[in-house]
Amino acid sequence: MKILKNIGIALFVVITALYALDTFLPKQPTERVVQTLTFSGKTVHLVLRGEGPINYKTETADGTLIVNGQKLDLSDGSEFTIAFMPDGKFGLRKGGP
Repeated sequence: MKILKNIGIALFVVITALYALDTFLPKQPTERVVQTLTFSGKTVHLVLRGEGPINYKTETADGTLIVNGQKLDLSDGSEFTIAFMPDGKFGLRKGGP
């Protein structure tokens, strides 16, 4: 009987510790693909990091991709990811999502 009590206490401590870790550790924002497009033979993935709506505008001018008024350099690679944050800022990186 005492062994069952000790196992119960141990399980309670482990479950409590795991809950505390999950609650207090910072969480990585999730990424979800919003749109994938092909531009000048290159694949560009638009992803949203975190939750919420996203507003963006893409256009082209003189063979350049422009996102929210900012020209992007897609010369070094064939696949890129544009990651939007919920506050509207974004970053460009090589590779897929």
